[in-house]
Amino acid sequence: MDFSKIDFTHDCFIDLHVGNYGSLSGLFFSGKTDLATLERLFTDSHDWKKSFQREGRQYVMGFVDPGNVQLINFIQHAFTTQKELDEKFYREHGFYEQSHDFFDIWFDNDVSDVQISFPYFIKDGI
Repeated sequence: MDFSKIDFTHDCFIDLHVGNYGSLSGLFFSGKTDLATLERLFTDSHDWKKSFQREGRQYVMGFVDPGNVQLINFIQHAFTTQKELDEKFYREHGFYEQSHDFFDIWFDNDVSDVQISFPYFIKDGI
């Protein structure tokens, strides 16, 4: 895999797969700290191939073992951060926003595969 063609600064999509059900949930990440961690996970992943297109950009995916300690720590931190944001929103508005099921899928199921996707640089895509 030629990682110089991957744009690690744009955004990243994590997709959770559960057994025979396939893909159950996915979430985009775009924060600089998140992207730095996800870049390390992606470059250590395997079975790279084209994934999906979004906003005219071709994404490439790699698979990460759901037991990867760095991945587990990343998701736990993202979950804690999201819960803090949810509580802040509740205090300010008196109700919770509709939440994403990504973290419920992660914690409540036996995740079999984790797919991490980054876009190609526009000049190198497709």
